[in-house]
Amino acid sequence: MPTKAVPRSRNVKLAFALCGRYLARVSRHISPKKAANLRSWRVIIVRSRGEYLGSVEAPKEKAAEVAAVTEFGLSEDQRHPLVISPNSK
Repeated sequence: MPTKAVPRSRNVKLAFALCGRYLARVSRHISPKKAANLRSWRVIIVRSRGEYLGSVEAPKEKAAEVAAVTEFGLSEDQRHPLVISPNSK
């Protein structure tokens, strides 16, 4: 029983179009959600002189302080002499 033949070039174009839509939808669902407005903050602890601990990513200064305490394992006493400033890039 003969079927209606479709030109090969049309089949290829259709396959690529469908594949592109599929990949766009899949990548949209798979890609991780980026946290909004993350900034890089420099963390310095003041002892006899300032000691650079590192940098953390957080949206605001208070959140950067909390992130620094957890990331660098600081105690409550070490939390108060922290200096947190935005990293300039």
